[in-house]
Amino acid sequence: MGNFLKLSNIIKSYGSTVKTTVLKDISLSFEKGEFAAVIGQSGSGKSTLLNMIGVLDRPDSGAVHFEGVNLYDLDDDKLAHFRSVTLGFVFQFHHLLPEYSAIENVLMPYRIAYGKVTPEALKTATELLDRVGVSDRKNNRSTNLSGGQAQRVAIARALMNKPQIVLADEPTGNLDSDTSESIRNLLRQINREYSTTFIIVTHDRHVAAACDRVIEIGDGKVVDDVKISARAENENWDRLAPCYCRMKSV
Repeated sequence: MGNFLKLSNIIKSYGSTVKTTVLKDISLSFEKGEFAAVIGQSGSGKSTLLNMIGVLDRPDSGAVHFEGVNLYDLDDDKLAHFRSVTLGFVFQFHHLLPEYSAIENVLMPYRIAYGKVTPEALKTATELLDRVGVSDRKNNRSTNLSGGQAQRVAIARALMNKPQIVLADEPTGNLDSDTSESIRNLLRQINREYSTTFIIVTHDRHVAAACDRVIEIGDGKVVDDVKISARAENENWDRLAPCYCRMKSV
């Protein structure tokens, strides 16, 4: 399991005249089926770290290995295929295509990866919409969905190609408290049922509390990394997870 996903000595800077180093020699590894939160102050490098894992951007130096393969050794076509079939993405803003219905949005990753939609793919998309609780909205355009409904459709879309890893960037950041609770419970259920690895960048302490691991990023570095082998669902959580304790005071 140790070689499932591994980041080695990642350094990333932006700017040409004046360079700003956002990630400073970060090394992390993730196991299959892990449910991990990445926390930290705004500007600490959390989203850039997610971009490195999602091969949406290239580091200045370092490597990202998936099952022993350095992803940055792949050409652009193979990287695009990797993103399409191995990764799922959920963002703070759902980014659904407004001209398409909910089910058409869910099917989009399949179209990109495989072309023509098969009856089996349509069945999978329908089942996913049912799984996330919006099957009755499958023919609605995204502009006719509430924020919570749109985010559920975005989660179904992220799962369409049965990815091994879902990367979520503030998935509850644009939702009210009741909807946020529903979404984070849904993500946790999917993780448990399908053994999908989740890496979630969040400011939401409740999301962090649902995770088995909390990684804190500060000034481009890993400043704490707490794994809870048997996560406590009670008052002991604060004692066991110092990252989460600090997060609550921010």
